[in-house]
Amino acid sequence: MPKRSLSLPLLMVLLAACAIEPKSSNALPLYAAKGIRNVGSGPFLLDFLAIKTGTEDRAVLEYNIEKVGHLVKRVVLKIPVVDLDEGGDTGIIEVFAFEGGREIKTNDFYAGKRIARVEAPDDESIRVDVTVAVKQAVNAGRRFIGFRLSTETTDRYFLGDIVNLHDPSLRSRYGSGD
Repeated sequence: MPKRSLSLPLLMVLLAACAIEPKSSNALPLYAAKGIRNVGSGPFLLDFLAIKTGTEDRAVLEYNIEKVGHLVKRVVLKIPVVDLDEGGDTGIIEVFAFEGGREIKTNDFYAGKRIARVEAPDDESIRVDVTVAVKQAVNAGRRFIGFRLSTETTDRYFLGDIVNLHDPSLRSRYGSGD
């Protein structure tokens, strides 16, 4: 079979298309994040994100959802984690959703309604479908949504800068159909 060569104009179009950087407009950056610890005398804020029992640590994440819009089809919360207690039983992380307030406060330790309970891998990202919670917040005219992460299992998890991971993010897909 004879070899075919591309015309110069077609080659230029293809090269130009490859040079375009993909837009990350479907990812919402983390607006605010804090760890909150409660050792029995009341919750206090931490400078890092952790999820564990005992001296109970919970992580709270907030996102600005003003630009999400009503055509959102699917929204996934991606949470990179490191399990400090690898092996043994699989840990579980619970995800609670609530109306965010632009600032994380100690009373967010108790905030939200549980929307998911997921198995947590040792050193990977957890992906949680939060479409229903985000759609409800958007339809109610909310500007911010918060997610509280906690566990009742014995594994301990770190998130974010303390373990050189990317911040958790919201990833959206849009469309008018199902």
